[in-house]
Amino acid sequence: MATSNAAIPNLQGSPRAPSSASAVDSGVVVSSHALPRPRSSAEQASLLHKAVHRLQYYAPPIESVRTVLDDFQDFIQQGNMIDLAVGLILGKAFTDILNSFVVDILTPIISLFSERSIVNYFFVARCPVSLPYCTSSTWETWKQARDAGAVTINYGLFLENIVNFIINAIFLYVAIKKFVEVVFKRNVSVKKQCPFCKEFIKGAATVCKECGSQLTRPQQ
Repeated sequence: MATSNAAIPNLQGSPRAPSSASAVDSGVVVSSHALPRPRSSAEQASLLHKAVHRLQYYAPPIESVRTVLDDFQDFIQQGNMIDLAVGLILGKAFTDILNSFVVDILTPIISLFSERSIVNYFFVARCPVSLPYCTSSTWETWKQARDAGAVTINYGLFLENIVNFIINAIFLYVAIKKFVEVVFKRNVSVKKQCPFCKEFIKGAATVCKECGSQLTRPQQ
């Protein structure tokens, strides 16, 4: 019996689907996944409007940013900013000089009249566990006592800081106030309180800048 070479029809009565993800039909590639529907111009305009509205809602106003930048530029260009920076740098330099004067020159001279340096005078508040009995003469410095585990009261270091403060205060009064008065012929007057509005104004002021009250001229 001869075998027929005719194509066996599909059992469901429909053509067999292609086995691959895509098939070529008349030179056109047909994908198994449906292509997204292109958005209309109205939908694109609506999405763009929503995006712009969202950015405007979360972003700060341009006027506010511009105002902040202008204020910062004006603050930088003010003369007070430069004066403040110069004052801080000079103050730091003078502080280092005065600290070196107290620690390296004045303190050793004062220590010549004592058995040890002023910084190394201390009381032992509590001895370490390994040494039940101890005094301030057990160690040469308070750092050695601290390293051994003792609790110390460093009154010598406190006295040195007091001397340092006094030297700084005297220097600020003499070197700045008197120097400006002698060299620049300007009186550095302290502030005074207005008897009417209780605001602090310059010591040489004759009219209060806050309330406009007439003040008596200070005696020269």
